[in-house]
Amino acid sequence: CPQNQVRRLLRSLGISLGRDIKSSLKALGVYLVGVAELLAPSTREIVRQAKLVSDAIAGGRMLPA
Repeated sequence: CPQNQVRRLLRSLGISLGRDIKSSLKALGVYLVGVAELLAPSTREIVRQAKLVSDAIAGGRMLPA
């Protein structure tokens, strides 16, 4: 979804858009795939992130922040 909708959702949940936003979202069980330090991640990078997230969810474990 568009970035402004994500921001609205987070504000409605009371989450500030600070430096530790990834950690806060992961604590809620929300994982952002395709959002990284890269400006335009490659398809390979997006698939890699999606696999990591799916493995974490299936195994019931948290990914490192």
